[in-house]
Amino acid sequence: MTTPVLTVQTYTFVCDVLFDRISRSMHTPQEKAQILWWFIGTKSVMQTQRNCRRIYQKDPPSKSSILRWKKNFLESGSIADKKRSGRPCTSDFGVKRIRETFLHNPRRSVRSAARKLDMPFSTVYKVTKNTLRLHAYKVQIVQVLEPDETPRRMAFATDMLRKIEDAAEFLKRIMFSDEASSHLSGIANRHHVRIWGSENPH
Repeated sequence: MTTPVLTVQTYTFVCDVLFDRISRSMHTPQEKAQILWWFIGTKSVMQTQRNCRRIYQKDPPSKSSILRWKKNFLESGSIADKKRSGRPCTSDFGVKRIRETFLHNPRRSVRSAARKLDMPFSTVYKVTKNTLRLHAYKVQIVQVLEPDETPRRMAFATDMLRKIEDAAEFLKRIMFSDEASSHLSGIANRHHVRIWGSENPH
């Protein structure tokens, strides 16, 4: 049976897709104002999100973001978030640095990014989750199934069921492992691989 692998070409493709999605996930103040105008006019989050995709070719803001912008606008006349007491929120420059870090390397962990940027772990984590709306997706690698493999898979499954019926302790003698390894040939594994992105790349 062929061992499933993640090739460099596949990894590069996934990264390119994520780079594009992350770069399209942020909105300028002018775009936010227009998005809010659409929402006030249509009173529909879904229609507003459609307009955003069509006009700006970007991932639309979430429903909660749109409603927050409206609330801020009605209360203060501005779509900007209110100033909070206590520690100041992360600056736009800080958010930009975090965004560029994950654009450059989507596989970087939050802890590693925090060390590189010399920023608190909690700050980087909150920005990736709440501001950039990124999620850590685990790479799922599957085998390509050829037509002639179906009979062999059926035979294997039937044989395994027979062995389980014959010996109740059979499964305890099998070691299931999720470990894998990397190779100098350019083949990578999926163990502990996480890719940060605004959408699941699979």
